[in-house]
Parts: sequence; C-alpha cells; structure tokens
Amino acid sequence: LISKDNREIPIADSGAPIKDENGKIIGVILVFRDQTSERAARGTIINSERQFRMIWENSLDGMRLCNADGIIVRVNPAFCHMVGKPESELVGKPLSIIYDEYAADHILAKEIERFQSDTIEPHFERLVTLHDGRSVWFELSNSKIEINGEKLQLSIFRNITERKLAEKNLRDSEERFHSTLDGMMEGAQIIGFDWRYLYVNKTAEKHFHRSKMDLLGKKFTGVWSGIDQTPLFAVLTHCMEERVPAQIENEFNFPGGSIGIFELSIQPIPQGIFILSVDISERKQAEEQIQYQADLLKNVSDAIIATDVDKSITTWNPAAEVMYGWKAEEVLEKTYHEVIKPEYRYESREAVFESIDKNGTWSGEIVHHDKDGKPLSVLSTISVLKDISGDKIGMVSINHNITEQKQIEEQIYQSEAQFRSVWEQSLDGMRLVDENGTVIRVNDAFCQMMGIDRSEIEGKSLAEIYSREHREHIEKMHRERFRTRTIKRYSEQEVVLRDGRKIWIEVMNSFFESGNKKPILLGIFRNITERKQVEKTLRESEALFRALAENSPAAVFIYQNEYFVYVNKVGEDLVGYSAIEMYQTRFWDVVHPDFKDLVRERGLARQRGESVTNHYEFKIIRSDGTERWIDFAAGQIVYQGKPAAIGFAYDITERKQAEEALRESEELFRKVFSRHAAVKLLIDPDTGNIVDANEAAANFYGWSIEKLKKMKIQYINTLSPDQVKEEMEKARSQKRVHFEFRHRRADGSIRDVDVFSGKIETKGKDLLHSIIFDTTDRKLAEIALHDSEEKFRKAFMTTPDSININRMEDGLYVSINKGFTRIMGYTEEEVIGKTSVEMHIWDDPEDRKKLVEGLKENGFVENLEARFRAKNGEIRYGMMSASVTELNGIKHILSITRDISERKQAEEALRKSQEQLRQAQKMEALGQLSRLG
Repeated sequence: LISKDNREIPIADSGAPIKDENGKIIGVILVFRDQTSERAARGTIINSERQFRMIWENSLDGMRLCNADGIIVRVNPAFCHMVGKPESELVGKPLSIIYDEYAADHILAKEIERFQSDTIEPHFERLVTLHDGRSVWFELSNSKIEINGEKLQLSIFRNITERKLAEKNLRDSEERFHSTLDGMMEGAQIIGFDWRYLYVNKTAEKHFHRSKMDLLGKKFTGVWSGIDQTPLFAVLTHCMEERVPAQIENEFNFPGGSIGIFELSIQPIPQGIFILSVDISERKQAEEQIQYQADLLKNVSDAIIATDVDKSITTWNPAAEVMYGWKAEEVLEKTYHEVIKPEYRYESREAVFESIDKNGTWSGEIVHHDKDGKPLSVLSTISVLKDISGDKIGMVSINHNITEQKQIEEQIYQSEAQFRSVWEQSLDGMRLVDENGTVIRVNDAFCQMMGIDRSEIEGKSLAEIYSREHREHIEKMHRERFRTRTIKRYSEQEVVLRDGRKIWIEVMNSFFESGNKKPILLGIFRNITERKQVEKTLRESEALFRALAENSPAAVFIYQNEYFVYVNKVGEDLVGYSAIEMYQTRFWDVVHPDFKDLVRERGLARQRGESVTNHYEFKIIRSDGTERWIDFAAGQIVYQGKPAAIGFAYDITERKQAEEALRESEELFRKVFSRHAAVKLLIDPDTGNIVDANEAAANFYGWSIEKLKKMKIQYINTLSPDQVKEEMEKARSQKRVHFEFRHRRADGSIRDVDVFSGKIETKGKDLLHSIIFDTTDRKLAEIALHDSEEKFRKAFMTTPDSININRMEDGLYVSINKGFTRIMGYTEEEVIGKTSVEMHIWDDPEDRKKLVEGLKENGFVENLEARFRAKNGEIRYGMMSASVTELNGIKHILSITRDISERKQAEEALRKSQEQLRQAQKMEALGQLSRLG
C-alpha cells in the first residue's frame, strides 16, 4: 500500500463478502495487517542464520545433523577433524560410519530408536572406539531441530579425552596417596585449619587408642582435653599459623594408665597440617634397658669375659680389670688362654669343652693367673654365645674369684676356731645339714640371702626356707644324697623361697665328718641373680640388634676384612643373592666395575681406622645381571671383637632414572624449540635481548636466526621500551602469561600477535620462553563480528514487535526491547531480574505451559496466540514465535511477539456484525412468514 505521505507499506490482507437478505453480494470487508515489523524481524533472522553458519564453520566443537534414519545430513570441519574423515565420506552415510565396526550397527540402531521414540539423550559423556581404532571420550549434546519442515537431530561433540585422562590420573594419584598412607607403619593424621581431624590411618588409630569414628570430623582440642595448655599444642599452633615444619618427642598418658612415647613430625600442607607419628615407646624402653645392662656389666662384682669363635677377647669388664690386673685395652683381641692361662685341676680341659659343646654351658672351679702370674681360684661359668640364626659366635665366662673362699675351706678343715671366724664373716651363705635334713648351723649371710632369722631354720628341716610345694621333693633328694654319698659339687639353680621370691643361687656342696664320725653336708651359697640378669641382657642385646637390622627399611651389610659377615633380608633382595652366598663374596664383588676400585679402597681403609668419605653413591650389579644405583652410608664398628664396617644402602635407581629423564627432557626441549611450527623466542627480561629463536620465528619476522639473536625485542614490539620492560616484568613474576601486542616485521609490516610467555631457568638465569601467534586475521574477523552484532542489536531494539529474552527454567527476564515497553507498558528497569510468573504477565498460565512444552519438544514454537496482561491491567493479544538459545551455557527463550489486539478486536467486531446480520435475516424471514399467514 502507499500511505498518505507516500511511504510503501507491505501488508497481508484477508477479506469476506457482505451479502444482502437475498444472498446477493453487496460489498466486501477487508482486514489489512502491516508486515513492516515482520519483514524487519525476518531480516534479523536471516542475519542470525548468517551468524549460525559462521559458528558452524568455525566452532572448535564437532557438529553433526542426522535425519530420523540416522543418515548424516551435514557436518562441520571440527567434526571431520575429530573423527578423522573428510566431509565427502560422511554426508549421506549412516552415523555409524565413524565407529569401530563391532559397535557401529548397535550404535546406529539405538540412535534411530531414540530419535523415533523421542527419547534422545540431551547431554552425556561416552567412551567410543572410532573406525581407525582410536578410543576417544566425547561429551555430547543432542537436540531436535526442524529445517525446511524436516525434523533433524543436532549433535555437538567435544573431545574430552585429555580431561578424562587427567581425571583418571588424579584419581589414581589420590588412591596411591591414600593407599600409601593407609599402609604406612607410621601413624598419619591430617588436621584442618579449624582443628578438625580430616584423615587418620590405621597406625594412628593404634598409636592413640582412638578409632577413625572417634576422630574424623572432631576437633583436636575436643578429643584431647586440656591439650591446648601443653607445649605440644604450642608447636602444632606455630606450624599451623606460621606454615613451618617441626619435630617433637611427646609422651601421651592414655585412659587406663598406659603411656606412649611418640616422635612427631609436623608438616604444613594446603589442608592444614600433616602429623607423622612413630611409636618410640619400645625404643625408649630398650635404650633404658641397654643402659641398665651396660651399668650392670660395669658394676657387677664378677669378672665377665667374652670371646669370639677364635677365642680372642672381645669384652673385659671393670671387675675383670680389678681381678686380673689387666686393663681392657691391654687384652682385647688377645686370646683367652694367652692372658689368664687357665689350669683345669678338677676336670680335664677336654671334659670341660665336651660339656660346653653338649650342654652349651659349664660351671666349675678353675685356676686362672693374674697379670703378675699369681694363681687365682675361680668359680667360672662358661656359656656359648649364638647369633639369631643359632650359629656359635663365641663364648662368655662369668668368673668369681674364690681364692679366698678356697683358703677359708682349708682353714675350716684345719681349725674349728678359724672355721667359726670365717663362717660368720663370709659374704657367702653357709649351711650345715645332717643326714636327716636337719639344719645344724647357718651363717648370717645365709639368713640375709634367704630372708629368714637364724632361729627360724636351725634345728628344722632344710626345706623350711623354700615354698611349700617344693619341700617334700627337696627333703627326698637330700636323703638320697646321704644314702649314696654322691653330691653335685657345684650347681646353679633357681629356687622359690617361702616368701615367694625367686632367686638364682650358686651352690658348692661337700661332705665331711663331725667329731662323732657322722657325715655332715656343708653348703656354700651365693646369690647370682644379678649375674644371670647380665647373661640374659647380653643375649637380649644380640637379639635386639638382629631384630632392628632385620626390620630396617634399609639394606644393612657388615663386612670384615674382605668378606661380608652379615646381610639383612632387604640387602638380600637388593643384590639378589642369599645371605649364605653373600658370606662367600668379597664386598666389592657386587660393585659395578666403574666403582669397584673406589669401594674396595674405601672399605679397607675404613676398617684400618683411616678417615674416608662415609656417604656416597655408586652402582652395583645384581645376581641377574641388572644394574642398580644405591645411596650408601658406612661406619666403623667392632664385630665379634674385631674391626669391621657396617653399611646402610638405599636403592636410588628410580631417582637416577628420573635425573637422566630430566636431562633427556632438557635435550628434547631444545629439539622441540628449534623445530616447532609455532614462532618461539627466548628473551632476557633484564635487557630485552633475544637469546634464541627458532626457524618458525625467522620465517615469520623475515630476519635470520643469527640476526634475531643480535636484536632486542624492543625493536620488534611497537610499544615504547619502558612499556616493553614493564610487560616483561609481569611475565617474569608470572602475574600474566598472555599478552596482545603488535609486532614489526623485516618488510615493515605490522602484525597483531598473541604472546604466551613464561619464565624458565637455565644455567641459573631467568629467561622468558615466548610463543607468538599471528592474530591479524582473527582481529579482522572480530571487528566484522562486532559490526554484525551491532546490526543485530539495532534490529533488536528498533523492531516494533515485542522481543524479550527469558531464562528458560523460571522465566526470569534478561533483556527486553522498546517494542515490549510500548506494548506492555513496563520499562526495562521494572522487569529485568524478575520472572514473568512473578509479574503476572501471562493472563492464562496454560499458554506459558504450551510454550515451554513446545520448546522442550522441538526447540522452537511458531505463531502461538496468547493473552498477556499489560502494566495498566489491560489484556493484550499477541502472536508469539520463540526458540531456545544458550547464553553462557544456560538455556534461554528468545521470543518475538506481535500485538494482534486490534486484529482480534476487528475480528470480534466482524463476528458480532455477522451475527447481527444473521439475526436480522432471521427476523425478516419470520416477518415474511407472518405476512403470508
């Protein structure tokens, strides 16, 4: 139509004839609809389609359109690259063509079934095997769309393989971390910044007598009442607040009276603090026991002498120094017989050692000689020393000087007077018993030893001093001795006294006749309980060393002269030989030839007492021929009385391999840098000097690599030198890694570039590793896109129809145009951030329900008529077309609504006019009938 002011107005019209009462057409009623806004909206849609094509072609996500039969209708370049096939091999083919042949038919059937039953999966992640055998993780988004009346399925693919691998690696790392912590022999706890337990392993449960259920989620100060007043809590607080590690030994008193001593290592971690606990209670007790044993060894009154298998003296206690006159340093490594020159007067030497070999011990009288050659009568107990394997490693003898005792015995025989004097003054207990077992006489030392008064035993049975359950047996044995006149002249035994005490006694028995010729048994008693404790301590000390060595995480070796004499299980596993094989091997024979001379020289020098390096690294060769690196620490010891060396080794092969891998990685970096297709520069941030450039940089800038290495980046970058310096400092401090610059090339052209720059350290100096991408074409595209968006914005704001964007899930208004304000009466400030339901925009909520259901089903709705309530309460009619779009990953509704209120009013007026006409025609017909009648 042509308006009065000569404007062209595009219209859509509809008409109906007007008839008279005879049915004759007497006119026409026409209804015109202005299509100016509709055509403007169509132009906007065309522009949007152009934008869609741009997105389709340039998207990094793969996009695919398939029909209801699973035939590929269209794919974008990203999809072709992702599946490894050109567009010509995909379009017109079933969607299964991209998959492995074993799964292809199944996938095609399922996709067709879902499409036709309208049960497509809108979003999911799936691992698939492609036609070329690659296994790829895809993130898929599916939706139905309609193009030219045909329903299609749009699938958007994103390759998330790297993300999935990273997630798996993270899970595996976390599982290894927790598995490591759960399997540790040390206790492990993690406490958060709010002092609540975040993690506790099984060892920590055992250490602190609390289960995980009692600890996890609970506050540290709540579990341990009063601990906030202790030095331990002060150390924990300092570590938590200052983020510094600490170590402390702490004693815990647990409910029930038990005590635990722990070595705690505290480290700050991102979650709070990590506490590693080692129970050292037994170690502390062992240290105290060892100290007690050492003190006992020093202070015992008997001479204690230990020898190795060669009978060389390895132990000579202070009492031995006093008894024999030799200092320990004078006799160590000399033979037992060479020093004390034993004489076997009461039994032959062969009989003594036969007893030792058979029973492991022998006790009896022997004559030794002191430093001056004076003979000493000695009551000696000789026992075999064995290692943890039961092998003999030497002997120990406990020697009591009975020279005076022997003289006393002689005096007893010579003089009763002398006997009484010795009897009363002897430190040994003495007892005379007749053949009936009646005690005739005891001395004070005996009474003190047995814990009785003289009146309680003299004239009574000798068994009275012992526990009741043993008395009958003791009396029987005594009668048998007198009957056969056979006694064991010397014995050691543990007895239970009547007060319940258990003591070890050394007993010497002898018969003699009294004045009336009746036999009397003389018993001389010595309390040897302390000596027995010393012997036990020596055995336990040897066992303790074995236990510590066998349970050490390090390989432990002892070598003496040239050969190994001890290796623990970890050491056997490290070298691949059994302990027996090791004992026949020289200590340098397992060393790699490159280090053999070094290890041999240091090992022998160490045994000679020379100062050599104690800690170094070298390679060994295992029994299977493989090479392993070890971290080795060694020290000098005395083993079985002779100089030896002890070594502790840790397998560091993996660390060495990691160091080699790092070196290879650095070499690889050089190769990757030089040959990489991307433009790369190494820049000195202090001066701007270009330290290195790759071939791609030479091609891009137009200068040779040698020329570039003589230039400064300030010449290439169009910023001022001060600005370039400021940007380099940001990259060095890692405040920024991405920059946008304009760079100058050799031909004088200026190019827009994206620069990704990070700090690397080489030979102790900071350099910037910069990767440059030419973004000139992208910048031009962005400008074109901005112009296109500006056009869209103007079309959006100027169209007379109502256009609004609402969040799909709740109808929240995100944007409206001026047409919305003109039709509905609401300004932008009044609706943005509110929902259509909240503002009662919909006169009939069922209309909005139809809109949402249609969008969910098809992704768009066309020509939906609905009633809306304007700001002034007036009901407006609108014809709405809408589609689903995503903004920042959230689904929104883009709707265009044309105000058809006037058309509706005209249609209503026409309807009423036609109704009135029909009524009039009926009345006219009735009137004619009445006139005829």
